[in-house]
Amino acid sequence: MQTEYPRASSDTPVQAPPRALVVDLDDTLVSTDTFMEQALVVLKAKPMAIFRMLVGLAKGRAHLKALVAAHTPLALQELPYNDDVLDFLRHEKAAGRQIILATAADSGVAQTVADHLGIFDAVLSSTPGNNLKGPAKAAAIGDHLKETPFDYIGDSTADRPIWQAAGRAHVVAADTATARKRAGDTKLEQVFVRPGLPPRVFLKAMRVHQWDKNVLVFVPLILSHTYDEPARVWAALVAFLCLGLCASGTYLWNDLLDLADDRAHATKRMRPLASGRMTIREGVLASVALIGLGLGTALVLNGVVLMLGISLYIALTLSYSLVIKRKMVADVLLLAGLFLYRILLGGLATGVVISDWLMAFSIFFFLSLGLAKRLTDLPPDSRNNPALIPGRGYRGTDAPVLAALGAGSALSSIIILSLYINDSQVMMLYDTPQALWGICLVLLYWVCRVWVLVYRGELPHDPIVFALKDKISRILGVIILLIVLFARF
Repeated sequence: MQTEYPRASSDTPVQAPPRALVVDLDDTLVSTDTFMEQALVVLKAKPMAIFRMLVGLAKGRAHLKALVAAHTPLALQELPYNDDVLDFLRHEKAAGRQIILATAADSGVAQTVADHLGIFDAVLSSTPGNNLKGPAKAAAIGDHLKETPFDYIGDSTADRPIWQAAGRAHVVAADTATARKRAGDTKLEQVFVRPGLPPRVFLKAMRVHQWDKNVLVFVPLILSHTYDEPARVWAALVAFLCLGLCASGTYLWNDLLDLADDRAHATKRMRPLASGRMTIREGVLASVALIGLGLGTALVLNGVVLMLGISLYIALTLSYSLVIKRKMVADVLLLAGLFLYRILLGGLATGVVISDWLMAFSIFFFLSLGLAKRLTDLPPDSRNNPALIPGRGYRGTDAPVLAALGAGSALSSIIILSLYINDSQVMMLYDTPQALWGICLVLLYWVCRVWVLVYRGELPHDPIVFALKDKISRILGVIILLIVLFARF
């Protein structure tokens, strides 16, 4: 017997189906571009993979995304999720709405994120041969939902076709005005405010505080006692500025390549790129602009020689970020070499010849600081761990060897300085060269103190930054200056 159900009369109001909620992934649900993150990971591991990626791009963007995703797993726990959007999705899911992830990201990436969050009823994403963006995404959403109305959360003008199909726009943007501009003619329903790039965040990403290291370009000027020549002082100032701009550009590249490692670090995860406060696109553009500005200024204000010298510095720092950073011993040797290279650039800019004594002292002294920096990268609880530290070429059990090498290098630099005091050149530069022995004693105290703090785990990540902020180090610096003045006059 067939059961008959009562039919609604023409006067009975028909309840409209609830609106589905569709959300984009990149720069919307997460404050980053997952493809660009994966591409950077591939380039960091295998720089020559850039040629395979270009071949993949020739076959289409969707094919390239699949190629990159197949070789690079996402660190899901560390992704910078947009908390406002994620909280809204969870609230609407609890209210019974259908939640759909629709993204131009590769299907493997999208499904992995969906499985991790566990709030999506369906996933629409790119597959080889089909890049799900703009009109293609709007069509896919329509095919999936049929006649069901929906709301869409997106972040760019490429989402306009989807917002038009939805009839109203939910936009992730820096402010309402920007959201209206992106939504076009579609009614603006809701804005998820994601702040733009304020100057303080940009300056933090530039690591302007690291420009302190570039005062080394003034060392040749000071040691040659030519700081009373305006032309050479100006040349040193130009070198300092240009090197700072280019160094900031390379710091940004270093942070782009280290996103996953930085997010897993206790303090580095707060860096602008790792935290998502600066987008990858902004980071790339800022890096190119800073390096271009630095090199252009060097060429115009000093000449082609300084520009080429800084270009070599950039090449060395990028080789450090891409390859050498993960090579045992080679990394600290290059770090020490980069400090010495700053001094050489100062000599190049000002026309001052660098003495063999200064080069010998610098390489051992900065090798010691490089080893101290590397030792601080080893967490205290890993000192007995034989496993490799992520992103480095060292094991936790290497700590005693690194400490011995660092302390030995520091003491070697003091010995070189003491031998320099008896050189004939010193007799011509200083009236009372014997006073320079006081510098040896002060530096001996400082390096011994630094290495005790390093082994205790009480030294900050960067010894140079520590020296500039530490009260005792600043007092010792003043004492050294007074000794030099006394020996000179």
